[in-house]
Amino acid sequence: MLFRSMEEFLDSFDSYNVFLSGPSSLVEITNEDASNSKELIIFRDSFGSSIAPLLVPHYRKITLVDLRYISEITVDKYVDIKNSDVLFLYSATSVNKSFLLK
Repeated sequence: MLFRSMEEFLDSFDSYNVFLSGPSSLVEITNEDASNSKELIIFRDSFGSSIAPLLVPHYRKITLVDLRYISEITVDKYVDIKNSDVLFLYSATSVNKSFLLK
């Protein structure tokens, strides 16, 4: 389903899709104007997408990982958590139905 406007995202099944244009297994946000070289990895569901834009001024790079669409076994091929801040941010629905996470 393609959305043409933000209003359509708000009317969709999951209104959190308005943030970052909906679900995706991996999203990278870079901020070339950051005053530091810090990186953040957010393991999230659509609920977690809502906070990422608020954190952009504080990080050079933010990587969002949605374990509903990518296996935790393959995540290390795409993200390096050794020198990054890590945040796990899920809605109560995802936590209570952890079988949704791969």
